[in-house]
Amino acid sequence: MECRQTHLAKIRGENSFEIVGSIPLPSAHFPLSTIMIETHYQLTDQGHAFEEGNCIFLAQVKEKASGTLLSPSRIGTIKYRVYRLDHSDPTIKTIIPGHDEVSLDVENVFFTTPVLDGLWNGDCVGYNFRHEPIVTVHPLFPVAGRHYLVEYRITLTDHPNDVIVRYRVHVI
Repeated sequence: MECRQTHLAKIRGENSFEIVGSIPLPSAHFPLSTIMIETHYQLTDQGHAFEEGNCIFLAQVKEKASGTLLSPSRIGTIKYRVYRLDHSDPTIKTIIPGHDEVSLDVENVFFTTPVLDGLWNGDCVGYNFRHEPIVTVHPLFPVAGRHYLVEYRITLTDHPNDVIVRYRVHVI
């Protein structure tokens, strides 16, 4: 596996967060200046998800000062929700049934040891967050030709602010 160097980039000019790397369509926001995050997701070869399909969402969350991965023991809860974005106004969001404030088991999605496999191409360290939503009952992306926002809210046990990670996905 070829490893590439990642770089830091400020998002929207805010000093409260940073995103590492450059992958199409992801966005991240977290109000903690001590945390940085790298987000990737697995899609089709063209960089899109399929209607009524699924994605695997990956992230690398680490301490800004030391560069060490954020320990799962610092995480209280993780919840996610999915929105369909309006064509003409992306600030208008419609929640996707079955994917609203879904609680995840921290130990099932957040890892103490980073995983470096074929899904990760961000660096030579690997990811410590992985989630593949369950879509057997409620489709994740029910309508093609639309953009969706997948939002994860991570509550830390030792800080009052939540970490919010967002992915914008185009569905074909």
